[in-house]
Amino acid sequence: MRECGLDIKSLNAFTSDNVPVVANGTLFYKVYDAEKACYSIEDVTASIHAIGQSTIRAGIGRFAYDDIISDRNKLNKNLIDDIGSGIEAWGVTCTRFEIQEFGPQNASVAKHLEKQLTAERERRENEQNVLAKIRSAEGQKRAAVLQSEGELIAAQNRADAEKYAIHAVTEAYKQQLDELTKILGNPSLAAKYMVDLQTVKNLGRIAEGDNRVYFMPSDSVLPTAKAILDMVKENKQ
Repeated sequence: MRECGLDIKSLNAFTSDNVPVVANGTLFYKVYDAEKACYSIEDVTASIHAIGQSTIRAGIGRFAYDDIISDRNKLNKNLIDDIGSGIEAWGVTCTRFEIQEFGPQNASVAKHLEKQLTAERERRENEQNVLAKIRSAEGQKRAAVLQSEGELIAAQNRADAEKYAIHAVTEAYKQQLDELTKILGNPSLAAKYMVDLQTVKNLGRIAEGDNRVYFMPSDSVLPTAKAILDMVKENKQ
């Protein structure tokens, strides 16, 4: 047999969060066993309508108001299954159910719901603002940590470089001192020569400046340095 539609209008119900609502919908059914539809129930159409009303009220009561507003398909599917199981014994099957209108029962309820929705939106906005501030603070903290870690690593690298440079210079001076000691046979004299040589270098850097008058110590390093150089030449010969 062909599919039939049955309107269920102005049905008052309560959602699971106790919101009084009114719903309008259409129940579609099909008779697959005419004998049962005629003899197992006195008025199959009125009975389907009654089953539809009670099932819709019960179905709406299992969902929160916001859930139905956001997605009616889940409620429609549950109603098809529940209504179908209730009318199957009459040789009838529920093929579809569509809620066409759904909302609060009156203006007072609608106003109350609007206040709730506004408060909920404000609460969510506040939560988002707080979370945004927390994320921003965490980001700044992380950036500060990374910067401090980077500065620490850079400082360690500079210290390591300076340490390496000092070690290299020290090793070079030590090698020079060892070689001079071998040549001169006198560690003290070799050390004095290296000190005097460094003094001469410092005097050279001073001479490169803008000074026009220079003061030399009374015990000038030049004679000592010359004497040591002569000794080095003699040892090489």
